[in-house]
Parts: sequence; C-alpha cells; structure tokens
Amino acid sequence: MGLKKRPHHVEVSVFEGERFVLNHQREFLQKMWSDILLKISKTPVGFISCIKDDVQFILESMKTFQHFDISKVEELLNAFFAKATAYDEARSSSSEKLSKGLLKRQLKEVNTHLQDAQAKESEEVSKLQSTVDELECIEKKLVDLKEQRTPRVLL
Repeated sequence: MGLKKRPHHVEVSVFEGERFVLNHQREFLQKMWSDILLKISKTPVGFISCIKDDVQFILESMKTFQHFDISKVEELLNAFFAKATAYDEARSSSSEKLSKGLLKRQLKEVNTHLQDAQAKESEEVSKLQSTVDELECIEKKLVDLKEQRTPRVLL
C-alpha cells in the first residue's frame, strides 16, 4: 500500500495574538521615544519651548497604549520643559536688562555728544563774535582814516 508517512516532529508556530500586539506596541513606543529624543537633541536650546505642544501630543498618543506606564517619562519631560520655560524667562529678562542697559549707554553717549557739540558751537559763536567785533573795529578805523584823509576846507 502506498501510505505516505507524516513526519514525526512537526514544529508548529504558535501565534499568540495578545503578546504579538503588546510587543509591537512596545516597539512602537520605543520608536516614538527615540524620535522625541532626536527631535529634542536637534532643537536649539532657545527653541525647546516651541516643541512642547508637539511632544505633549505624542505623549497623549503614547498613553493610548494602556498596558504600558509612561508616567515616569511624562514626569521627566514635564520637568525638562519647566526648565526650558525658566530658561526662556531668564533669557528674556536678561535681554530686557541688556536692552535697558544698552539704551542707557546710548543715551549717555548721545548726551555727551550733544554737550560736546554745544560747547563747540558756543566756542565757534564766541570766535565769530570776536571776528565781528574786530571787523567793526576795523571798519570804524577805516572810517576814521578816510575822514583824516579828506582835506577839510576851512573858511
């Protein structure tokens, strides 16, 4: 008879649906976390606060996988963004102080320049007045000389 023999040791792969889904969710969460870290590391310090809403959106999406606790990650990111906000406020305050200091310095320079210009103008006015006085004196002498030159007729 021509009966085919079946192999004695057949390995059957067991498909466990819940474990399969959980493994893929974990891998997906790890990928999202890696992407968040990459995004944060490539963002300049002064712009970290700008990505906070995007990261918060991603965290909310990560929370939908209820079998995984991301509370520690969320706490760390909240602390990170709190520090970024404090940095922004300190930088803004420093910038305002710098702007006020710069404005004060510029006003002082302008005031000094104005005082110098006024002093120079006063000196020039004084020189001009002296020249006008000399010119008037010369004109008077000229008139006197002309009077002396013209013969007087005596009768």
